[in-house]
Amino acid sequence: MASEPTSISAHGQGVTKLAFAKSGRKIYTAGDDCLVRIWNPDGGVDQEPLTASEAQESVGALDTSRGGWVAGGDDSMVRQYSGESDEMVASVAQTGGMPVRCVAFNPQGDKLVVGSDELTAKIIDMHDTLKISILVGHTRGLRAATWHPSGSYLTTSGQEGKIIVWDCTDGSPKLLHEIDGLILSCSDSSQPEFSYSVAAVWHPTGNYFVVASKAHDIARVSRNDWKRTGSFGSNAHSSDIVALSFSSNGLYLASAGKDGQVIVWDTASEKAVARCVSTSIVDIAWSPISNLLAWTDMEGALVRWTNPVPSNLPSPCSPVGRSNVVSKSKPPKDKAAHKELLALLGDEAEVSDKEEGEDLALTKHADEEEEDWVEDDLGGEYVKEEKEQFHEGGAREMVNVTKAQPPFQPGATPFKNKKRLLAFNQIGVVEVSDQEPHQVVNVDFHNRSLRTGYHFTDTLRFTLAAIGERGVAFAGPAEEHHPATLSYRPYESWAANSDWEINLPPGEEPVAVAAGGLPYSKDFNSDDLGGDGYVALATSEQIIRFFSGGGVQKYIWAAEGDVMSMVAGPEWVFVLYREGGTSLDGCQNLRYSLISCKTFDMVREGRLPLQRGRTVTWIGITDEGAPAMYDSAGYMYILDRFRRPTQGRWVLLMNTNLLARKVGKEESYWPVGLSMKEFLCIILKGRDRYPGFPRPITQQIEVQMPLLSMDVSRVQHEERFLRDKMALTMEQDASHDETGSSTTAKEVALDKILIQQIQQACKDDRMTRAIDLAEDLHHVKSIEAAKSVAGFYHKVGLQDKIDMLKERKENGDDEEGDVDPREGWGRVTAPIARSYLPNGAASRPSNAAAFSKDFAPSAAPIRRSLALAKPIGELNPLVHKTQKFLALVDIVALTGTTVAMTVCDGDVAKPASEMADVHRNLAVLQRDLHEATNGATTWFLAPYVAWLSYATYLNAGYWWLNRNRPDTY
Repeated sequence: MASEPTSISAHGQGVTKLAFAKSGRKIYTAGDDCLVRIWNPDGGVDQEPLTASEAQESVGALDTSRGGWVAGGDDSMVRQYSGESDEMVASVAQTGGMPVRCVAFNPQGDKLVVGSDELTAKIIDMHDTLKISILVGHTRGLRAATWHPSGSYLTTSGQEGKIIVWDCTDGSPKLLHEIDGLILSCSDSSQPEFSYSVAAVWHPTGNYFVVASKAHDIARVSRNDWKRTGSFGSNAHSSDIVALSFSSNGLYLASAGKDGQVIVWDTASEKAVARCVSTSIVDIAWSPISNLLAWTDMEGALVRWTNPVPSNLPSPCSPVGRSNVVSKSKPPKDKAAHKELLALLGDEAEVSDKEEGEDLALTKHADEEEEDWVEDDLGGEYVKEEKEQFHEGGAREMVNVTKAQPPFQPGATPFKNKKRLLAFNQIGVVEVSDQEPHQVVNVDFHNRSLRTGYHFTDTLRFTLAAIGERGVAFAGPAEEHHPATLSYRPYESWAANSDWEINLPPGEEPVAVAAGGLPYSKDFNSDDLGGDGYVALATSEQIIRFFSGGGVQKYIWAAEGDVMSMVAGPEWVFVLYREGGTSLDGCQNLRYSLISCKTFDMVREGRLPLQRGRTVTWIGITDEGAPAMYDSAGYMYILDRFRRPTQGRWVLLMNTNLLARKVGKEESYWPVGLSMKEFLCIILKGRDRYPGFPRPITQQIEVQMPLLSMDVSRVQHEERFLRDKMALTMEQDASHDETGSSTTAKEVALDKILIQQIQQACKDDRMTRAIDLAEDLHHVKSIEAAKSVAGFYHKVGLQDKIDMLKERKENGDDEEGDVDPREGWGRVTAPIARSYLPNGAASRPSNAAAFSKDFAPSAAPIRRSLALAKPIGELNPLVHKTQKFLALVDIVALTGTTVAMTVCDGDVAKPASEMADVHRNLAVLQRDLHEATNGATTWFLAPYVAWLSYATYLNAGYWWLNRNRPDTY
C-alpha cells in the first residue's frame, strides 16, 4: 500500500535537481545554494547528509555512473566525484564562462555529454578528458541530453525547441535526425518554463522515447523513423509537463505537471495506476532497486514517495519477461514484414542490418527472464550484443589520438559571470567586462606610484592582452565590421600620439601576443633610453610579427609550427609552438625558442620537458631573466644557463605537490610570477582551475627545489645552496663584470652556508662529505675558516686536505679558476651579457672600463722564415764571456727582486732554510760573474748582496712571529 510522501528541506528556494546512484543506495540533490547533498533513501527526515560545496554558483545539472557522479552549474565547471562520496576527483570540463545546463553519462559510464548556453555540446572521454568530440547543430544553447540504453544514440534538446538525434556508433558522432516543433522553445533562464524538462526520456528497451511536448501531453517518438507515434494519457495533466521518468524495468512511467500532480502510468496499458499531489515540482526519478519515487521542488525540498505502485502489480524494479517489456512501437520480428510496414508508412529509407541486429538483440534479451536490468545498468548485455553485430558487419575501429592543447595566453581566464582576465602578471592586471555589444577594459597596476591605471570602452572586443614594462598590447579577432587588430598603449612617453593600432590581413587571426621592454630606471628621466618597449604578435598563419614600441615593423618570423603561447621580457621573447601533431602516447610535442628582441637572433631552442598526458598552463620570464614553465601536474621548470650557447637545460625548480602547506588541503596554484626565491601565485581551493571575481589576493610561496631528503636540516642547506648558486651563475653570466661587489657578497653568503654544512659533517664524522663541501668554497678566508672548524673537531686528516685546497687556491691552480669557463661548451662564445643595468638604465660601456684596457703594443706575429745562421768554429772568448755576463746579470736581478717581493708582501713568510738556499744560489752567481768579468762587476752585485742579507734577517723574524701568533680569522 502506498504511503504518504515525506519531505526533507534539502536546499534553499530555487531550482533543485535530483539523481539516484546506480546502486540505488544514495540520492543526490543540487540547488541554487551552490551545494550538492547526498542522502540515504531509507533515512529519516532528520538525517545528516554528506555535502559537496566546491561549486561557486548554482548547481543545475547532475548525473551518475557506476564509478561516481558529476555536477555542473552556473560557474561553468563540471566536477567529478568519487563513488558515492563527497570527495571531488577532478574538474572534467569547463564551458567558457557559460552556465552548464545538462550532463549525462552514457550507459557504460565512459562518455559524458556536457551542454551549456554555448551553441555546441561536448562529449568527453572519461578515461582521457582531453579527448573531446564537439557536436554542432543547435542554433541556441542546450537544455537537456540523454543516451539510448545501448549508448549508440544521443539525443540533445535545444533552447530553440529542436531535438537532435546523434549517431554515436562508430566513435565519431554524426547528426542523424532533427525533430523540430515538438518541445517548448525557451532561452531565458529567468522564466519558469526554462526549468521544465524537455529531455527525450528513453524506454529501457530503446525502441522509443517520450518527451513533454508543448501541447501539454507526453509524446512518444519511435526510434525506427523518429516520428511521433502517439501520446501517454492525453489531457491527464491540465498544464505543462515538468518532469518524466521511466522505472528501471520500463513497466511504469512517472510524470509530474505544473498542476501539482504526480502520475504513475502503466506503459503497456497507458493507464494511470497511482496519483499524488505536490507543488512546484522540478525533477523526478525512480529508485533502481525499490518501489520508491522521489522528486524535488522549487522550495528546495526532497520528497520521497514509498510504494507508489500497488502491491497487486509487478514491481517497478524487478526483472521482467518479454510480454511485459514489448512496446507498441516494437517492429515485427519478420524482416520482410518490417520492410513492408515501413514502405506502407512511406519511409523510403532502407533498413540497415545494424538496426535490425539491434532490434533482434533487444527482443532476444526481452525473452530472458533471468536478465537483471539493475545489475546490467540497462546496457551491459545490450552493448555486448550490439558490438557483436557491429563486428560482424565489418565496422571500423577508431583510434583516439591525444587532443592537442589549444593556444593560451599567460595570465588569462575564461569568462565567468560576463567577466574575465585578459592578463595578470607581476606588473598589473587587465580585466574585461562583457556588456554586449561592447566590452569595458580595466587596466590596473600593483605599483600605482609608478604607473596609473585606466579603463576604456572596447568596441573591437579584444580577446588577448599582454602587460609589459613599457606598455600594454591588445589583440582581437576579425568580426563582421572590422578585421583582426593589434593595438599598443605605452604607459608614458616623451612624445604625443604614442598609442598605435594596426590591422591584420584577411584570414590571419591573432593567436598570442607579448609585450616587453627595459624596466624603468630608478631615476626615470629624459636620459632613459628604454623607449616604449616592443611587441610580438603570433598569428594563425604561423607567423610572428615584431614591432617596436612606436609601431615600426622590425621583423617577421615564420615559426616551425602552430604557436601555443608567448611571453616577453626585457631582452627576448619566449615562444612555445607545436612541432607537428600530438602523438598516440599522450605527448603534446611542444618546442620552445628564445629570440632576442634587439637582434632577433635565436638565443636558445629545444624541446619542452613536458611529460606524457600533461599540458602547459603557464609560461613566464623570472626576475633573473630565465624562461620558466608550469605544467598541469604542478611542476615548475626553469631554463638554466640559458645565456651560454649550447648549454641551456631545463631544471625542475619546484613541485607544488610536495609543499608543506598543501598537506591535508585540496588546493592548486595559479602562477603570476617567479624568481629564484619566491613563487608569486593565487591559491585556488578545490578543483578550480582559474581565479574568480572579486579578484583574489596574490600570495608568495618560498621556492623549494625537490631534493631527496636524507636529513631535514641537511637537505634544507643543500637546497638553499643549490638554488642560490644557480641564481649567482645567472647573475655572473648576465654581468659585464663577473667580479663585482654584488657577486663577491653573494659568494661570501654561499660560503657561509657551506661552512655550516661542513660543521655538521664534522659533527657526524662524515669527512668525505666535508671535503666535498669545502671544494665549493669561493674564497681563501672561507677555506681557512673551514680549516678552523676541522681543527675544533680535531679532524687532522681533514685539515691536511683543506690545506691542499688552500694552497691550490692561492696558487691559482684550482680546477675552476685555471680553466676557461667556456671550455667544454659546444662553441667558444662568451655568455650573452645583460643589455641593461640592474637599475633599469640602458647599458653603456663605462669610462673606467675603457681606460683599464691594456694599450701596450701587441706581440709581433710569428711568421715562417729561415733558421738563424750559425757561425762555423769557436766563438771568440771575449764574446762568450760577455754573453755569460749579461745572462748572469738578468738572473741576479730577477732573484733579488723576487726575494724583495716575497719579504715585503706581508702575507707569506719563507722558512729560513728556503731563504738560505736563495742566499747560497746568489753567492754562486756572484762568483761566476766575478770570474767571467775578471772582477769588474763587484760594484754591480754589492747592492743585491746587501739587500739579500737584510731581507733574510727580516724574513727570519717575520717567519718566527707567524709560527707563534694565534689564528685571528
